[in-house]
Amino acid sequence: MERLYSRNEFENDLEGSRGFLDRVVSIGDDLRREIDAGMKKQGLECELLLVGSTNPTRLTTVIDPKTPDDRYTCDFDLAVITPRDFSNEERTHILSKIYPSARIAKHFGREELSFYREKFPVCATIVPESEADQCLPIVYTRKYARFDQDQIHNMRAVRLFCMRNGLYGGYTRGIKGIAIEQLVAKFGSFDKCLEELAGELSRTTPLVLPSPVDKTDLLGRVQPDVLQRLKKASRTFAQTGKIKSSPYTIESWEEDHPNRLNFTLHSPCYDPNDAYNSAKKIFREVESEGMHSALLVIPQYKTSQILASVSAENTLAYESFQRKLRTKWDKRNSCNCDCPGDTKHGI
Repeated sequence: MERLYSRNEFENDLEGSRGFLDRVVSIGDDLRREIDAGMKKQGLECELLLVGSTNPTRLTTVIDPKTPDDRYTCDFDLAVITPRDFSNEERTHILSKIYPSARIAKHFGREELSFYREKFPVCATIVPESEADQCLPIVYTRKYARFDQDQIHNMRAVRLFCMRNGLYGGYTRGIKGIAIEQLVAKFGSFDKCLEELAGELSRTTPLVLPSPVDKTDLLGRVQPDVLQRLKKASRTFAQTGKIKSSPYTIESWEEDHPNRLNFTLHSPCYDPNDAYNSAKKIFREVESEGMHSALLVIPQYKTSQILASVSAENTLAYESFQRKLRTKWDKRNSCNCDCPGDTKHGI
């Protein structure tokens, strides 16, 4: 059972996390200087815009001070906005001349460059100004991501709360940063946000959180089981004033999902995206019609451990699924699979 601690202790951790923000800003500045210089060297003009929580004008990102050496749960998404359009081949050529060793792949129809700076994932995409108004992250950053310091503090508090409960980030199927920011923009404070989420458990109508960009429901995009866990964690805080005192782990996931069968895939890949996608590809190859509730998650960021989690109702299918997955995993020799047989704990 994980230990809980007081709101004051939580605030101390949140304040401690501020010590990492200067490093985040510094890396962001370095990246923009490098890309700007690389574009100018090719005779090209551009506007460089950080479109996520590492944008220095809002800086709502959080690095948990209790796990500062883990993979950082923030990244740098850079929009390279150009006056003219380029073909995919031209975009690839332009980006590869700036960072020759980076990976370039198509993402939502655009060529995207990706690599790591220290432990931070970095992505850069060329977007012509003519398409910028149709790119939701750019529109959000330019028009709506304007917050005062009190709002930013509360956004960082909600983000750390979600991280501690394994409810933030793509590899946990968690809530998005924009949803956290808009919760605070709507309700004003950490306490009020959690109060509203806790109240969801007894409401007959769901809480709706419209995106300021396209008016879609940001909470409606959250996986139902994740949203339910967020509401329960919020109710725990509302009733006790206590918050999880330690970072989320694989053991935390198993505690939160007692009715699932889990085993871990151990990967030597440093890049969690590579490890996750490699596992996902094999996962899909062996997924049968009876395994619709199978999930892939990375509950903790310290190691490249990917958890395959299956509903306990599918015990026989699980055994077959596990055996096939292990065979393919071993055959590809990309990493090792630690499968615990019939146990629920694969670590």
